[in-house]
Amino acid sequence: MALAYLGAALRQGGHAVTLRDQAAVTWSHAQVVEEVRRIGPELVGISALTGAWSATVELIAALRQALPEVPIVLGNTHATTFAEGILARGLAEYVVRGEGEHSLTALVGALSAGSGPAGVAGVSWRDGPRVHHNPDRAPIADLDALPWPAWDLLDLSAWRYQQIPMVNLRSIPVPLMASRGCSHACTFCSQDKAVRAFRQRTMARVVDELDHHVRHHGFRCFGFNDSYFPWSDEVGLEFAERLGRLPWHREARWVTETRVDQVTDPVVGALAKVGLHAIFFGFEAGDPAVLAGLGKGTTLDQGREAVRIAHRHGVLVIGFFMLGLPGDTQESMTRTACFARDLGLDIAKFAVTVPYPGSPLFGALGRDWLEPSECDAFTSWADWWGSGCAPPPSPSGLPAAQVTRAQRRAMLQFYARPAFVVRALRRGLFTPREVLTGGRLLLSRALGAAG
Repeated sequence: MALAYLGAALRQGGHAVTLRDQAAVTWSHAQVVEEVRRIGPELVGISALTGAWSATVELIAALRQALPEVPIVLGNTHATTFAEGILARGLAEYVVRGEGEHSLTALVGALSAGSGPAGVAGVSWRDGPRVHHNPDRAPIADLDALPWPAWDLLDLSAWRYQQIPMVNLRSIPVPLMASRGCSHACTFCSQDKAVRAFRQRTMARVVDELDHHVRHHGFRCFGFNDSYFPWSDEVGLEFAERLGRLPWHREARWVTETRVDQVTDPVVGALAKVGLHAIFFGFEAGDPAVLAGLGKGTTLDQGREAVRIAHRHGVLVIGFFMLGLPGDTQESMTRTACFARDLGLDIAKFAVTVPYPGSPLFGALGRDWLEPSECDAFTSWADWWGSGCAPPPSPSGLPAAQVTRAQRRAMLQFYARPAFVVRALRRGLFTPREVLTGGRLLLSRALGAAG
């Protein structure tokens, strides 16, 4: 979605733009380089996320070797957080900090006009050995004024676009943005570094965009990429009412992520009638003291009630949990695993807590840079998927191995239940092949941690 928004903004600004999603089309770095050579651009932009930073550095090296004359601009959270180090090390000529639509378009316009980057707000840049940081750009106040994402610039037939994992939506889903930012300040979240201030779009504009994508691109599934949606009962009911007017609404199936304290029976009931299929909740912890220390402002009882409301209306519930949080002990992590099991969730994800750059948890580490080799570990699944990387220091102070063992035990406790497997198959959450594949992986990784 970020690529599609940037492409739309650049195109609206009168610039020729080509988008390639390397992860979706599964291209090697060599294939990306050949595509850049074929296109012959005046500027190459790359989205930089922490967990993919080592791969990004490899791609930059390949581009520098083959096309040294083409300047590079980086954006997204990792680039925003480490703009000084990225530019000082010569990994890019420019970094767009924070939201990119206006800053990137202004930068490209300035470069095209020959005036240079010095006057472009929200941009850091390199002049020989010197690094310059222009003033921040204010958050985009009117999100409705942004052009709709340019989905026509992406290859939507890429297989990784074909379904949303875990929720049985086996067609191309469109990401939808109704707001940016968040009005809360959870200690583990890094989004405020790149997307500041909570701003909302009007439901009229959101539904118009959705209708456009359905009619022009054939989407029938969609999902909100907001921090949480809906953010009020009024917004939820208005969205349901407007979506219900569209002739295709009975065919729609969609998902959203929201907070457990934002769920009410009337709103979920109204949304379920217009295709709400699944809700993602961040429960985070099953220990009251650990949960209270996250700045999230929710309770275990609110989590239980949110699940009851969703299930009452036939909506799937996917729960996110974190292990190794500040204050966690072996006993509190066990309570989190038991809480997840007892909630009656349809799907649960247990993540090793990672202090993502830009978050208060990362700030507490006192680090101002990450070497590329370290970044592979900055994912909650580094050890699980056998990356060979040791996880970063646990905010709990517990040994990393203890936290990953707790993750494996929690997975085994939740998924290795015959009743769960039967229910999941009946509801179509997984195919039999997926159950067998996942079961083999789960047992191979988790059995050793069950003791």
